[in-house]
Amino acid sequence: MFIDSVVEGATYIKEMREEKIVCAVSNDHPYRVKKVIRMEELQNEQLIVYPEICDVRKMIMNVFQCMGAKPIIAVETSYAEPMIAMVGAGLGITLLLETALQ
Repeated sequence: MFIDSVVEGATYIKEMREEKIVCAVSNDHPYRVKKVIRMEELQNEQLIVYPEICDVRKMIMNVFQCMGAKPIIAVETSYAEPMIAMVGAGLGITLLLETALQ
């Protein structure tokens, strides 16, 4: 979603499109064969995440908070390419928009 405009404290949001959030894991991770991974399964995993200001991270952290879980943040980076490289190196797993993998 994108913020369309702000007028005197009122925020108007216009939905532009819907995107899936996918979980990227290394080739030797047990989740590599799973088609669906529940958020509960990720609470003990080392996560590679976007910075706190990123909306994707905010959504993910909100889900963990609603579950009463505190995720393990291993690495924080601003770009999908290093995230994917770190996942491949076995430093953790990541959740990112499906379009970031294209």
